[in-house]
Amino acid sequence: MGDNYEKLFNFLGSWFPDMDFEGLTDEEVVKEYKKTIGSIELNDVITEGQDVGKKIDDYWKIISKETNLYFNDPNEALLWLKSIIKLLKKDLN
Repeated sequence: MGDNYEKLFNFLGSWFPDMDFEGLTDEEVVKEYKKTIGSIELNDVITEGQDVGKKIDDYWKIISKETNLYFNDPNEALLWLKSIIKLLKKDLN
């Protein structure tokens, strides 16, 4: 799996699978996640997300599985991942 990106995939797998059941948006999920972690972990998740984005053809199905979200193709997964990274970066100094 995404062993080289443990923090990213832990975040995705822990925070996104139940969002539909809870009626949460991506922004709400990320906002809650950011309340629970420190800046070092946040930066690690962002960096890992950016790296995975560069290799999206290898990881898009893993992202789909971990998040319980359906993507039609790698490009759709990349657009979603980029939106999550943007939310993670929001309000960083």
